[in-house]
Amino acid sequence: MNITLRRYKLLSDFERINEFIRQNFQRYQLGGNIPQPFWEYAHTHPYFNHRLTHRSGIWEDNGEIVAVACYELDLGECYFLTKTGCEYMKPGMIDYAEQELFKAANHQKSLDIYVFDYEA
Repeated sequence: MNITLRRYKLLSDFERINEFIRQNFQRYQLGGNIPQPFWEYAHTHPYFNHRLTHRSGIWEDNGEIVAVACYELDLGECYFLTKTGCEYMKPGMIDYAEQELFKAANHQKSLDIYVFDYEA
């Protein structure tokens, strides 16, 4: 594998991630993937912070998306999406999220990472 990390580009990556979710979502998948309607809903919600979408991260293997760290509406929350077999990437994704997806308030950083109870 030749995995690279880059920032999310709203206009060019939205549909690519839509397709990634469609192809990889399975109920009770250890990748913790969210269903595709969740992704679309978040981006069209009036409270969605479009200005900071570049803080989300995309991991690719030779141009194919294998993992995504993103927020639902704003910084301070995080969801991970991984291709089946790439769950091992999550510790590094946590490191990324702690650096890029945190919320700062009152001189403190916070980050809620959402996982499912069936994830390892």
